[in-house]
Amino acid sequence: RIYDLDDGSLIDEVMYYYKQGPNTATGEDVAEIHTHGGNLILKRVLELTYLYGCRPAKPGEYTLRAYKNGKMDLTQSEAVMSLIGAKSTLAAKISARQLSGGMGKRLSLEYDELLNVSAFLEAGLDYPDEDLPLVEINRIIDRLKELYDRLNQVSDTYKTGLFLSEGAKIVIAGPSNAGKSSILNSILQDDRALVHSEPGTTRDIVEASFEIGGIPVTFYDTAGFRVGAKTVELAGIKKSREAAEQGDLLIIVIDSSCNIDNEVEQELSRMAEQYKERTIIALNKCDIKSNVLYYKEWLKNGINVSAKSRENLNVLLDSIENLLKVSDTGDVILTTSRQQESIIETSDFIEKALDLLLNNKDLELVTAELRWARDAFASLWGRHTQSDVFDKIFSTFCLGK
Repeated sequence: RIYDLDDGSLIDEVMYYYKQGPNTATGEDVAEIHTHGGNLILKRVLELTYLYGCRPAKPGEYTLRAYKNGKMDLTQSEAVMSLIGAKSTLAAKISARQLSGGMGKRLSLEYDELLNVSAFLEAGLDYPDEDLPLVEINRIIDRLKELYDRLNQVSDTYKTGLFLSEGAKIVIAGPSNAGKSSILNSILQDDRALVHSEPGTTRDIVEASFEIGGIPVTFYDTAGFRVGAKTVELAGIKKSREAAEQGDLLIIVIDSSCNIDNEVEQELSRMAEQYKERTIIALNKCDIKSNVLYYKEWLKNGINVSAKSRENLNVLLDSIENLLKVSDTGDVILTTSRQQESIIETSDFIEKALDLLLNNKDLELVTAELRWARDAFASLWGRHTQSDVFDKIFSTFCLGK
């Protein structure tokens, strides 16, 4: 029972739990008070604990204590916030795997390989009379090349990690009245964007959230391109160009039942070429019989689709998923810029070491580069990490985590 200090009245009947470290989440002694629900009760009990010397936890303080007491490494600590802020089932799944130490276990293989190569070379320096044979040097070069390639593959997963944590931006552009808003509504199966036969209906960017292949995405339905647009509409078209530049993926919707104005076509074909690695052409209104055939080079790989009948809509969605490259392979996926910086820095030092070996430079220079590579790699788990890095990481946490 918890009583009010002023008048001795009962505040609540609670459950009190105490457990000694190190077998706790933070590795420290833990006391828990479980009250009945209701903000008023919680507030009064908390105020009493403050009178006896307690204070609110700082953002991320519990997780920081768990890290400092060896209960988790830095990648697991970051996974706590990733799991809390997960926007999709796949994001939560990967964060949970990282929280259980999946990343640390997987990359420890590469770290051990780096340690083994370094140890072999440093042993050669300790015994200078035993010159390393050429065959051994070539083997070391091959091992470092393989390690360098694997780390670059790991670094490339950050794009997927970014999609998982922040979502992907998909911009829908095209001529006026091509059916951009209809395509969006068909994907969402909801009348999210205004559809009208009059050209120029969309004058500002319309946003809508969705999930594709486990990745949260935001569609941006933009103003249509057309000749003779007025001032307000021109401002919308300008925003369309800016959105296409900043988006992760661009869908250009073309009305396959009619011709495109030459000026508009030039603008859109230029965009398709500029962003071709992340562009999908959707040839809408394929359900309408038409004599208009597109032999134009930039449209030859377009997807015939119908917003009205939803024909080939699944093909369009599959193409989006393939471009986003979102698949849970069970391997490492980097989820923070700090993790990627650690891997990139490690790769850079290994590359320098390889260059020195290939040019027959002094082995002392090679081992120095590999030593720095080990330090950069170890920072992934939080070893040799500066306190300001901790401040930056844990300052983003929620209170009480």
